Amino acid sequence: MIITLLFIFFLLLENLFLPALIGPEPFFIVILFITAMLIYSQNIKPRLIQATVFLFIAEIVSGAGYGSFIIPFAIIACLYLWLNRYLEISSSLQESGSYFGILGGLFVISLFVFGYSFLSLFIQASYNIVGAWQNFVPLIKISAYQTLLWAFFFVILFKYVLRAK
Repeated sequence: MIITLLFIFFLLLENLFLPALIGPEPFFIVILFITAMLIYSQNIKPRLIQATVFLFIAEIVSGAGYGSFIIPFAIIACLYLWLNRYLEISSSLQESGSYFGILGGLFVISLFVFGYSFLSLFIQASYNIVGAWQNFVPLIKISAYQTLLWAFFFVILFKYVLRAK
């Protein structure tokens, strides 16, 4: 229940409040939240279903085309599940309470969100890797700091605040 309420809050923050206060910029708050939710979850299957429902709601609220959030996230989620199977990323991030655990979570979440944004641009550019890269580099220059700050916030939120829930 608390995850759903947080999702609604971040969805309103990304699509209503921040564009009204700051202006139209690429905010990845919902994607960062869902990625952190997936990485720090104990049971992965219910979280994947919940993430799919959340992404569908985010597509409707943001006015994006159907599949524009879900398809890149599905690719990133499959990549994460495959890597997690061999590297045990989630267990090492959940068990480590040091600065390395926080920085590792920050790195993993940011890396997957940057991968998500590149895949999204790749699909929007009609599978043209050069066109996607030309749009990706300015996007990173604009949103790198805010993505890292939001990823840090979500690491703290899921690692320490929502750990018992």
